[in-house]
Amino acid sequence: MKKFIKFLFSFTIFINSVGSYAQTNLLDIETYVDDYTGYDIAQTGSRTSSTNVSKCPSNSSFNIGGTTGVGISTQKFIRLQNDDLTISLDSLGVHPSILFNSSELTKIQIAVALHKEPHYSSFLNLKSYCDSYLSYSPAPYTGAVTDDFYSKTLLPASIARNLAVAYCLTNNIAYAQKSAQILNAFSSAMAGNAAIDNAISLKIARATFPFICAYDMLLNTGVFSVVDKNQIVQYFRMIENKVKIGAQEWDDNDYYNKQYYNNHLVSHAMSLLAIGTALDDAALIQYILDSDFCPRDVVELQRGLILMSNDTDCVRVKNLPKDDGEIMDRYRHITAGGRGLQYSTLVLHLFAPIALICKHRGWDLFQYKAPTGEWLKLSFDYYSDYWRTKDSGIKRGYYGPHAQENARLNAQDDWIGVFDIALGQYPESKPLQDVVASYNRPVQHMNLLGFTGLFAPIESATSISKQINTENIQISYSNNNLHITSDFLSSVKVINLSGIVVLETDQQKSNLHEMKLNLASSVYLVQVKSAGGSLIKKILITN
Repeated sequence: MKKFIKFLFSFTIFINSVGSYAQTNLLDIETYVDDYTGYDIAQTGSRTSSTNVSKCPSNSSFNIGGTTGVGISTQKFIRLQNDDLTISLDSLGVHPSILFNSSELTKIQIAVALHKEPHYSSFLNLKSYCDSYLSYSPAPYTGAVTDDFYSKTLLPASIARNLAVAYCLTNNIAYAQKSAQILNAFSSAMAGNAAIDNAISLKIARATFPFICAYDMLLNTGVFSVVDKNQIVQYFRMIENKVKIGAQEWDDNDYYNKQYYNNHLVSHAMSLLAIGTALDDAALIQYILDSDFCPRDVVELQRGLILMSNDTDCVRVKNLPKDDGEIMDRYRHITAGGRGLQYSTLVLHLFAPIALICKHRGWDLFQYKAPTGEWLKLSFDYYSDYWRTKDSGIKRGYYGPHAQENARLNAQDDWIGVFDIALGQYPESKPLQDVVASYNRPVQHMNLLGFTGLFAPIESATSISKQINTENIQISYSNNNLHITSDFLSSVKVINLSGIVVLETDQQKSNLHEMKLNLASSVYLVQVKSAGGSLIKKILITN
């Protein structure tokens, strides 16, 4: 069993957690192009930090803080560090922060407005998906069979999550209301209902994870009443309890014949970390990230599941040579009839949202390398080649050639989309660049994580910047009025995220435009084309 890292903890008090867009913003395309990775929409709010650091005893309880109200912890910051690394988790109370944070959502809006791929087409597919479910009527499963719970919960949860993402990108309240309706139906039916068996807690964790994401994205939108929130908290606490019991059963039974690191344990961590994040529960976040009382926390899982060449396979199988970055679940190739690639890739599916949450909280788990070398990038790079080539027999030949492994690689589903999430974190990776070039990115959809093309890195918009000539065109926006002046007569288009022109003027007799806009809060593309041949584009953000 791999030795896990011990962390130190320190805390500060949260002053103003809710960041927001500035009231109105006009962004130059040049700014978007030249400094995209460092660009942030203007935010309001401030925080203070403490420099006090206290050692967490390795064999005693360490209480971060109790909870008050609707799952809101009195402790607002967590900071973790070891001898070589300082890791700070961002303040509690900031939402969304599971799959996306506010800055990332704004960048996706900008990419969509500029028709950048795969974001634009992924967004159109998301919108079409969500439009088709606006009349959906949820039917919560309340029985005791875990498999039935999984099959009848994952899809509604995924619908709710997709609707929440669509709301965040469009500000169409119909999406938020439908998402809330679905989640409220399940929380009402399931809160306090202990009928479901916790024997397969992996399925409980995976089926409900999208619901937690939806709540995180809609928490501060006003679509949930206080009664709704209390009911949802009760529902999530029931899930937390089931997952914890299931995780403890693995520990109590010596991991069912010494399967000390496997995808079940990662699903537990994903669920508990998401619940802790959604409910601002600092104690639960600490428990699942690094705790003596958690059977398998994230720090242990990261080191235990990612194999290095000198590591030993699961004791259930013969130890064979391996490459850096392989996943412990590769042993399922032998014990599960050729499903080593399936289960190893599943681990990456489950670890991706864990790493996203950690990154949004200040610990970039995607970039973190354990002292013994384990790094998520190694695993994403390694397995991407199998999914690109559809050949289980490449590399050392551990996984094939094998009919079942090849059948999984060639199945008509969307597992491959996880590599867009990875490329979003490692944009310079050649293996990841190659694998995403091998599939239709905008159509990839996973019930667990949604339309994965939205996670892709934003590519350079240099070609757009070249369209802007030196002619003087000035655009400003204030008090819901768009002001445009140019050296020549000009026409104006205002385009929404769906590519629909919401306002257009013909060629004007004057080179001055004063337009009153009544636009919903969102992101728009403003195009001004002059008779002199110049075209300028700016991003308009209204809130």
